[in-house]
Amino acid sequence: MLWVGKDRRQETWEEFFSLFGEQNCSGVEAVAMDIWDPYQAAVRKHCLRRRNHL
Repeated sequence: MLWVGKDRRQETWEEFFSLFGEQNCSGVEAVAMDIWDPYQAAVRKHCLRRRNHL
């Protein structure tokens, strides 16, 4: 999946996860993204099953 949000903020990823939904987030196993700390924090918060993120 590719999703492009406006601005480079943690809130941008929070918006994505809100739209994607808790059930879908719970199935995420891997994420490829910018390694900026706020983005990583959002992924850790919402994708609890992920084995890793890039």
